Amino acid sequence: MGYRARSTMPSKLHQAEPLRTYSEIQQLLERVAFITTLNVVII
Repeated sequence: MGYRARSTMPSKLHQAEPLRTYSEIQQLLERVAFITTLNVVII
């Protein structure tokens, strides 16, 4: 879905790229924090 939107809207690609990257980084940080919390609870 995201790939299709990217290919059909090349003009908005440059504007949406930083926001999409920021959301991906935020999700990655949340995932790392969740895994770290699980490891702390297990240990």
